Amino acid sequence: MEKPETLANNDLGAVRSSKARRLKRIRPGYFNPPGGKPVCVPGLEWLALLLAGPSGAPCLYQFEWWTRRGEHARRRADVVNDALVELSHRFGSTVLHVFDRGYASQAWLGKLVNANLKGLIRWQTHYQLLNQASQAVKTWELTRGKRSIDYRLVYDTVHKCNRKTGLIYQPVWHPAYPDVPLYLIVSRPGQGRTPWYLLTNEAIGSAEDAWRMVFAYARRWQIEMAFRYTKSELALESPRLWFCGVAL
Repeated sequence: MEKPETLANNDLGAVRSSKARRLKRIRPGYFNPPGGKPVCVPGLEWLALLLAGPSGAPCLYQFEWWTRRGEHARRRADVVNDALVELSHRFGSTVLHVFDRGYASQAWLGKLVNANLKGLIRWQTHYQLLNQASQAVKTWELTRGKRSIDYRLVYDTVHKCNRKTGLIYQPVWHPAYPDVPLYLIVSRPGQGRTPWYLLTNEAIGSAEDAWRMVFAYARRWQIEMAFRYTKSELALESPRLWFCGVAL
């Protein structure tokens, strides 16, 4: 939430302005957009968890505002850890937690392992993983030159057509957690399109299990759309009330 024109609330902290980032994008016919470091403005951070099934609309499970300054100051790591602990107590390993590339890191993988949660992360291709020979190799090199073991026609919702998509998976390990078995799943949507490199701590024993992970990550787009419409249509980032007391 951005409040660039006010400093009246002592709880407002420095947040990166997403509006300024959108205004700095290069558009056809317009040149020399402003560059430099990200623009920070007063505001509040928020954390939301959405629960989604194989089909249907996702539903909001948890939502929380937090700030780095003032009387109610908290650290991002503490907010995330509290959410993971609550999820571990409530669901355990009965649900799959899906994360985009922004969460691809050694620290975040460790949080999932320590909380005993099943996770699926779209991994960065230049990060290193251990192969079966315990050699550290870049993620994209692990499956280089290997043919897909299965193919399916997957519907492309953007271009309204079916695309022949290849699939390959193999066991891997992370250098920081060599005792934790992981699986790398690569979804290849065809020539000219970027493959998905998905890392999961759930056991993959067949191509059907790997496809289930691919379609689970594809459901992430529904969550992105949910956030988009709550911010644009419901003014999620422009609330007028934070605390409310009700006398009974």
